[in-house]
Amino acid sequence: MTITNTVKAVIQHGDNAVCYRINSFEEVRITVSSRDTNDAYCVIEHRGDSNSAPPLHLHRDIDEIFEVIEGRVGLYLDGECITGEPGTTIAIPRNMPHAWCNLGNTPSRMVVTFIPGGTDRFFQAVEGVLHEDSRAALFAEGFDTIYLGPPVGTEMWTSQ
Repeated sequence: MTITNTVKAVIQHGDNAVCYRINSFEEVRITVSSRDTNDAYCVIEHRGDSNSAPPLHLHRDIDEIFEVIEGRVGLYLDGECITGEPGTTIAIPRNMPHAWCNLGNTPSRMVVTFIPGGTDRFFQAVEGVLHEDSRAALFAEGFDTIYLGPPVGTEMWTSQ
């Protein structure tokens, strides 16, 4: 049997990644673009200042895998709150409500893989648009991201 690989290997140094500043406290670096994988997946590096957090949301057709590289990150997973520290990997299946926030006083850094790809285009579309801006939710829906509520704050973890 002959197996033909239709996707090339992607090699990129993080310093050369395309960066999008979502707001004044969040930056996304596209380390593997959907374009490079024929939309099979994309990989980003998320950098967030203290207390940075996206709205509670879900993806109907996208699975997400987070790996915490730096900092302390609180993850809200369909009602359960967990704390991720460097070396923690969290796989979130499609249709699971989730959010996260930086719990520390120092920046956090996570590598996030989206399967299938396409979410990298969302970050390009919302560059400079605050999460609270009504346009953000409209942009999100076009990229299989459904906003369910406001960001989950650090108080979710301090009350445990």
